[in-house]
Formats: sequence, structure tokens, C-alpha cells
Amino acid sequence: MEYDMAFSVGPRCRPAYYLEKHGLRVCAYPLDWLVCSLDTTLHLHQTEFKDFLESYKNYPKKARPEKNTRYVLDDKNHIRFLHHIMLDQNLEDEIIRVRQLMYKRYLRQKEHINKSENILMIGNHNIKREKLEHFLIEMGKVYPNKHFTFLNIHNRKNGNNVHIYNLTDKLTLIECFMDDFEDVNAEKPWHGNEKLWDNLIPEIIVKNEFE
Repeated sequence: MEYDMAFSVGPRCRPAYYLEKHGLRVCAYPLDWLVCSLDTTLHLHQTEFKDFLESYKNYPKKARPEKNTRYVLDDKNHIRFLHHIMLDQNLEDEIIRVRQLMYKRYLRQKEHINKSENILMIGNHNIKREKLEHFLIEMGKVYPNKHFTFLNIHNRKNGNNVHIYNLTDKLTLIECFMDDFEDVNAEKPWHGNEKLWDNLIPEIIVKNEFE
């Protein structure tokens, strides 16, 4: 599989982590390390991130002192921030900084999409195919005349199935069902099934030919 660019569509950090691990994530995009749904991802692209982090809640009890980060929720868009908002800085200043940072990353992502023809989106959402298809179709409307492939990994015990759906000549959904359950005893359980991901991602070729 060969693409001009690839990016994570969540819902958490795992897809971005494996893209980076295998050299396919060459720059930062806004939602790489955030926790959010496909509905939120679609909304943000439809609205050009205009209401991103416009309203928020801080949860001091869930702060991560070992990482020096706050736990903050974008309560309008239902996005969880675990890595970006620093604990030892003024909260309001950090919100402004992160909003500006992510908007710049969005503009970069938009520019790269507009320069690309074949685009891979990768996620690991455990939701019905109809919702995956809806997301793919609507993203195709936001960025028309692009060939989008949406590779989604479903957690399925003993799973080893792949289904490919060509929704149009430019929109392709690939559903992979595999045993990607988190090992709570692992050092980094959020990595999921490393062996399976490490076998899957190297099959993907991404040009990433951006200045």
C-alpha cells in the first residue's frame, strides 16, 4: 500500500505512536496525542478547528505530576488532554498556547492533504462499520477529489480478518479485526499488541514529500 501521507484519527495515541515508530509520522498533526471520537475529528475538520478548546474543564485530581501535565477536558468537543497542558504554568496561558499550537498543526495538516492525492487515515475505533463509513464519506466532502483510505483496527479476541469496502472510486474502508487488547500488566499497556502492529505498519509505504 502506497500513500502520499498518513495520519492518525485516534481515538487515542496508539495509531500515531506506531506511525512514528516506523518512520511514517514525519511531523505533528493536531490530534495525534489527544483522546477524541471520530465525530469530534470530523467536526473539527468541518469547522476548521474554530471552537477547539474554546470551553474546558480542569481536573486537578487527575493531573500527572510525574509528567508535569494537567488533565484537561475540552467539554464542548469532548477531547481529553493528557500530555500538552503543563502543570507548572498558568492554566489560562497554557490553554491559549495549546489552542494556537494545534491550530498551526491543523493548517499544516490541511496543506499536506491539499497537496496529496492518496491519503491514509488510521485508527483503532471499536464501533460499527456504518459509523466508520459515515466518517470517511464526510471527510471526502471536506476534502473533495482526494482518495482517502481509512484503515481501522478493531479489537477482537483471536481475530485475524480483513474486510475491504470500496465506497466510491475514491473512498476505501479497510477493517482489520485482530487481538489488540491491552495487557494491564505490561509496562505500557496503551501500546496494545505490539507484535501485530509492528507486522502491520511496515506494509504501508508513505511518501511524505512535503517541504
